[in-house]
Parts: sequence; C-alpha cells; structure tokens
Amino acid sequence: TLDSTFRKLNFKATVLPQSHIGPGIDAVRNMLSRCFFDAVRCEKWVKALRNYRREFDENVGTYKANPLHDWSSHAADMTRMGAMYSPTNWLGVDRKKMQDHYAKARKGRL
Repeated sequence: TLDSTFRKLNFKATVLPQSHIGPGIDAVRNMLSRCFFDAVRCEKWVKALRNYRREFDENVGTYKANPLHDWSSHAADMTRMGAMYSPTNWLGVDRKKMQDHYAKARKGRL
C-alpha cells in the first residue's frame, strides 16, 4: 500500500477521511489570503490553481456541479486536502509571523 511505502521511506502517512468537494473548495478560498507563494518555485502550482474550473456542459449550456478533471485538478486536490486537514494553529498564525517564517525559510534558517 501507499502507507507501507511511506513507512519504508521513514515518512508517517495519515489516511484522511473522505469528504465532499464543496467544503474543501471553500477551505482553499479561505486559506489563500494567508498564503505566500514563491513566484519561481511555485509557478506550476499557482498556474494549476488558476486553471482549476468546473466542467461546462455544452448540451445544457451550463456548468456542471463538479470540477473538470484535467492537468490542474491534481494540484487543486492536493491544495484542498491541505486546506481542510492542516493543523488549525497554522491557519491561525498572523500575517507578520508567517512573513517572518517565510523570510527565515528563504535564508535557510529553519
């Protein structure tokens, strides 16, 4: 299993409960204002988030309830899982502390 593979590599895996996609998308929207993105290192991830969208039904002329499954959906799903299951103390950190943390990380001091 994926869990056993992670254990062999000395990583601890946590199996998350299944959830509906809507609350996860809302969690990402709420989390994004607290995020800092490295323009170079996160370029592909940010591009994927910008391209994540709902599927359009040409027959009915409206959008479907579920997102389009394409190249951007894996990055968006990863972000959604992180937003829903990240420790609450991370989401509660104020902007100044997060900026300080990011500056130290960029300088290799973490």
